[in-house]
Amino acid sequence: SHFGRGIFTQDLLNESLLIDIAKYHHKSVAQIILRWIVQQNVIVIPRTSKPEKLLQNIQLFDFSLSDDEIEQIEALNKNLFTGHGKVRVEQDDMIV
Repeated sequence: SHFGRGIFTQDLLNESLLIDIAKYHHKSVAQIILRWIVQQNVIVIPRTSKPEKLLQNIQLFDFSLSDDEIEQIEALNKNLFTGHGKVRVEQDDMIV
């Protein structure tokens, strides 16, 4: 999942910085995250079973994030990796 899993998704979607950026651009937090991914030249394939979310997922190309917004979002990095039901934290070039 491009947003993470479980509690991490809720933490991300409730992040005040992302909420502020979303309000500024008149977009959802999910759209801000997806746009950030796209602007990193990463291919993202979001999935949803909800038609309204599908529409939002493709409405990413009528705005851009500024360099400052990108830097602020990158500063949110917590070096968390999820996969196979486990969470790994990268610290000092080690994964715990």
